[in-house]
Amino acid sequence: MDQRFDEPVSLMLGISMTCTVDRPAKAADILLRQWPTEGGEKHRAARAAVLKAMENPSDPHLAALSREAFEDAAREADILMERQPFGVAGSNLIPKYKTRRKAGQVATV
Repeated sequence: MDQRFDEPVSLMLGISMTCTVDRPAKAADILLRQWPTEGGEKHRAARAAVLKAMENPSDPHLAALSREAFEDAAREADILMERQPFGVAGSNLIPKYKTRRKAGQVATV
């Protein structure tokens, strides 16, 4: 049985390269093979949560926890594409990333 997330997670993995992740198996592949940063605490937690969900495919609670952990890791790596409410002009997905303003200052756009 191939689990699915209740709501997909959208990522920006490269310049103009978006990816929609809708199941733990795809999240595991990205976490283990395609992650664009070295990975931090939330990346390690997401790997553990996703693998646990894959080991227990009949448990929807574990799938939900793995999705949440994967989203947190994507936010930590600044690759999460946040959803905007519908009705806003343009796409309802906006990349969240850090930009450097002045020496030493970092702001989230």
